[in-house]
Amino acid sequence: MSIPCNIDPLGTRDILPVGYTQLEYLKGSGHQFINTGVYPDASIGCCIETEPSQHIVYALLAGAASGSSGFIPLSNYSNCTIGFADKISNHYPQTDGSSVSSGAEAIGKGYKASGRIRTALNYMCSGRWDYEDDKNNVSRGVELASFGLKIYLFARNYNNMRPGDAYFYGWAAPIYSARLSKEKRLIADFVPALDTNGTPCMFDLVTRQPFYNQGPGAFVAGVENQPQLHKLLRSLPDRTGQTVGTLQVRLAAPLQTESNFAALDAMVAKNWEISQSA
Repeated sequence: MSIPCNIDPLGTRDILPVGYTQLEYLKGSGHQFINTGVYPDASIGCCIETEPSQHIVYALLAGAASGSSGFIPLSNYSNCTIGFADKISNHYPQTDGSSVSSGAEAIGKGYKASGRIRTALNYMCSGRWDYEDDKNNVSRGVELASFGLKIYLFARNYNNMRPGDAYFYGWAAPIYSARLSKEKRLIADFVPALDTNGTPCMFDLVTRQPFYNQGPGAFVAGVENQPQLHKLLRSLPDRTGQTVGTLQVRLAAPLQTESNFAALDAMVAKNWEISQSA
């Protein structure tokens, strides 16, 4: 199985408005979220590239839910046991082909997330949940229903709860890309980026609009290569005479050099404070 997360029907994957900087990913701490504005129903699907989130017992990548059912493309329980949710219930697939509805029941017999993840729920009206990572390929049939709750990224929208509420369950790992489909049509194609003010966002290539964090704190900007870092630093606006701009970046290991750290520090000349995230 190969999940078609990397298809580019628009042919515009790398094109952002002037002044925007494409990032490798955005990373939250479990308290940030983005409201996509899309209501789930039987014709809606999603495809998301991410990594395992291990900061709390439950971590939910995206979606919306009410009670024991919902539209959730990926959950990690405790030791990264993977699951999803549709209108029937939560599902944690077992390696013997069966399924349980509780992450606690799945430990020991469930699939464990490993490395880069590609997960799709009813993407392009497939009627399936497809999951792929460095070690696993899993697929299950799904049955979806309409919900009066908009789909979130970096968390599930559970009865409009907010970060800090007991059942919020945010995602504290990178999201590299996220796409939403309706029937067999792409309706959102989110690219991690910095806007013209240097604010992290997900830029939608379909609507040509930025979508911002609606929770507390801020996203971390993921940078994977030297050209990406150079463009980021070059594109940040001069804030001389304004309040200090702040940005947290996460540099890939090869970029963590004295010269690059010095380049981050030098942005103080443009009234920016840039810190390196672990």
